[in-house]
Amino acid sequence: MLSAKAHHRHIRALLGLTVIAALLLGTLALLQARTRTAAAQTETPEQDPERATQDPADNANCLLCHEDSAEEIVFPCGHLLVAAELPADHPQKAILMAYKTAYEERFKEEANSFGGYAWDALAIVLEGVRKSGGSDRAKVRDAIEGLQGFAGVTGVFNYSPADHGGLSLEAFEMLTVKNGAFTVYRPPAAATP
Repeated sequence: MLSAKAHHRHIRALLGLTVIAALLLGTLALLQARTRTAAAQTETPEQDPERATQDPADNANCLLCHEDSAEEIVFPCGHLLVAAELPADHPQKAILMAYKTAYEERFKEEANSFGGYAWDALAIVLEGVRKSGGSDRAKVRDAIEGLQGFAGVTGVFNYSPADHGGLSLEAFEMLTVKNGAFTVYRPPAAATP
């Protein structure tokens, strides 16, 4: 059995490694997003065919490279791009707005899903440590595997021994682009004969 002092060292080491991993993932995501943004400002899709086929949900800045051609496209995406449109009782509303605010204040640019993945990864590990009562890897793993209803940036996570992804189709919303901005897609009303 570990002493309290050794136990705390283990927790700090685990948290430190988790933070480093999340920061590395977040940094890589930001570099990728900023590279895309810079490319969008200097090249057209015709000059870079790979950019012309990028998923518009990857980053709001991707709209820069598609301009008017992105108008009215319909695609599945997480709720981050339309967080402000969500009703107040939506299970992700609070976490999405907190992440969006923190990200935009820190980086002075629109929040994107890449950083949200790192945010979720760290939050899930921290919740696993909290629920397990320590840093024992097997106990943390088991605690994470038992997480239910855990709201993150990416969706509401419900893990189980059979589902290590944790997300269902409810993590996604059909979005569209209207007037150069992402919004929830609302199908046109059917014509009455």
